[in-house]
Amino acid sequence: MIPRQVNTMRWIEPKRVFVVVGFVFGTVMALIVPPFQSPDEPHHFFRAYQISEGRWIPNWQDNIGQGDLPASLAQICNPFSAVRYNKEVTSLSEIRDVLRIPLQSRIRENYVLATAHYAPIAYLPQAIGIGVGRVLNWPPLVLMYVGRLTNLWTWMVLGYCALRSAPAFGPPFLLLMLMPMSLFMAASLSPDAVINGLAVLMAALAFSAAEKNRDKDDSFIGWRWVVEFILCSAALSLAKVAYLPLAGLIFLVPAKRLGGPWKFAIILAVLAIATTTPVMLWSRQTPGLDIVNYLGNPHVSARRQFQFITGHPAALLLIPIFSAQRDWLLVILSFVGRLGWLNIQLSPLFVIAYLLLLLVACRPGVEGPAFPKPRRVAAVTVVAAAVSAEALLLMIDLIWTSVGGLRVDGLQGRYFIPIAPALLLCACALWGSLPAKFRSHRSESRRNLSAALIALAGCAYALIVLYFHYFVSVEVGLV
Repeated sequence: MIPRQVNTMRWIEPKRVFVVVGFVFGTVMALIVPPFQSPDEPHHFFRAYQISEGRWIPNWQDNIGQGDLPASLAQICNPFSAVRYNKEVTSLSEIRDVLRIPLQSRIRENYVLATAHYAPIAYLPQAIGIGVGRVLNWPPLVLMYVGRLTNLWTWMVLGYCALRSAPAFGPPFLLLMLMPMSLFMAASLSPDAVINGLAVLMAALAFSAAEKNRDKDDSFIGWRWVVEFILCSAALSLAKVAYLPLAGLIFLVPAKRLGGPWKFAIILAVLAIATTTPVMLWSRQTPGLDIVNYLGNPHVSARRQFQFITGHPAALLLIPIFSAQRDWLLVILSFVGRLGWLNIQLSPLFVIAYLLLLLVACRPGVEGPAFPKPRRVAAVTVVAAAVSAEALLLMIDLIWTSVGGLRVDGLQGRYFIPIAPALLLCACALWGSLPAKFRSHRSESRRNLSAALIALAGCAYALIVLYFHYFVSVEVGLV
């Protein structure tokens, strides 16, 4: 009887639940969502295909990213362009017809790549899957599905490593990674899969090193941890530079655990070099502030907007305030679940309930691990999250907002998913600073089971909504 109970408890561990639920629901989602129905997925497909051919650096003409790619790539995108605007319901027969279109890689056209400024690291999983399919001469639509699956599986590996590194923080990390928006983007061609996975893994590494050990061990944490954290930070910064400030989570680790003040200083210097050098090297391969990313609006200019901001320093404070005043509700709703091409909104009641449960999951158990200095942890995580959010808003403001604008255009909640792990660590620290009566008195197994059931319900709900939206009728309102 005891071995059976132990075995049951093992299967509700967050890392195991994540693998099973993520694989099953993620794979179904990657296959059931019609082609090119996540934000900018056609452009992600073109860029990943270009990288699969070994052309890591795109062509730049008049500061516009371009690429010479097979004409069949656009041919398979066109039949699904109307779906994103709710003009028609998708049919399996239509998808089968497009699957018959051959690749014909020698017949090529020039494409505009709206995502050419992304470093290749954000597209490596998709490019590997597409590259294998190219060698086997699979149809282009099959290449798209293979790219989705390799992207999903890479995200799963990163998530599993995160949950394995910080098992005590498993429930909130599990709910964040299996949140409908997180899973939906992971099951697409979007670089969000790599970015979100790296962000969660980095926060998990910081948590594992910062939590109070039962034996109060102040010995050096080990070079393996240092190398893993630096590599993770460097990869995340290169994938999207706005998340570089999250490397500041290393300050959660006591100096003694990093070998004392002098060794800590050396590690910080290496971390700074590792996170900034690749970004600067890649920026030299792009037009920088002269990039033309928004072809539909001639009033958008990154250079002129940068000059406006530097001439009006108060804009650094006003942009977040004004953007939050206008789009706070949109950010919250799209953070948890605004699926499709941002046109399928999950129930607001579900969104609110999921966020509340996510915060409750951060409540540590009475006998669970805790941060030795919760206020310091809260300060470090808030600063890292705030600086990263400011950098994110400025980046979007430069690329998508008309010159002189103080409200960011194109703001979406999914952009804040990589910042969320730091805020969850802050919530955990604040819960831990309260008296013991405010901590969870449920056993670890019951907390894990609750998180697993919530994640399972959220994934099932999202999958049902997607199915009815795309294959039954756009009028069916599960949202």
